[in-house]
Amino acid sequence: MLGLRLDSWRTAAAVFPAMFLVSPFVPATRGLAAQATNAWTSPTTYTIAYLGRDGAGGTDHYQVQIGPGTTVLGIAADTMPLLPTMQAFGLLADAYQMTFPGHVPQDIRPGQVFSFSAPAGTLVSTQWRSISNQTSLRCGRPAG
Repeated sequence: MLGLRLDSWRTAAAVFPAMFLVSPFVPATRGLAAQATNAWTSPTTYTIAYLGRDGAGGTDHYQVQIGPGTTVLGIAADTMPLLPTMQAFGLLADAYQMTFPGHVPQDIRPGQVFSFSAPAGTLVSTQWRSISNQTSLRCGRPAG
């Protein structure tokens, strides 16, 4: 068959998975990953834009355009990391269903666009970058 004796086959089966456990910790791999994520990154499965605020201390408005391979839950977790995930999901799901009555969030399709509102001052990130072990978020609304 493979030309391996049973005891050498067992040895290979025991050693092979261990190689995958060790390889992510090779210093060269960490260095390459840090260099690759040094720039600001935008999501590839959706876009989000700040539309404006209702009065001083009012509500911030955003627009989401759906791309391929995303979910409302994924957008919520990515864009509003300081809110509990289900609260962020609720904001987006309600907005989606107001725009597309009779549809549930699982019905999203590429090309669909909807707007949502968040309390003024809510961190809604549109980009991120990682340097070493630190991740920075870029907010969609202007400061102030």
